[in-house]
Amino acid sequence: MLRTSNLGFRVFSDAERQELHSAALEVLEHVGVEIHSERALEVARRAAPTSRATAPGSRRPLVDKCIRSAPSRVVLCDRNGSAS
Repeated sequence: MLRTSNLGFRVFSDAERQELHSAALEVLEHVGVEIHSERALEVARRAAPTSRATAPGSRRPLVDKCIRSAPSRVVLCDRNGSAS
């Protein structure tokens, strides 16, 4: 079930968001990702020391850390910086 926020964006229900999150983690764990940026790979290794440039594997510690450090809200602005 989708609900509409104050700005008219459609947002997933809690159950849909959890299902999407679980599916994304499953893809990361079983399929993996390729990290082409040395800087990004260095950040990933600091968060999860077993991170490799390619290969499947658990990214849960890195994903959990990113979620915890993400802001609780984001203000959208136009190209001039106005949040109208």
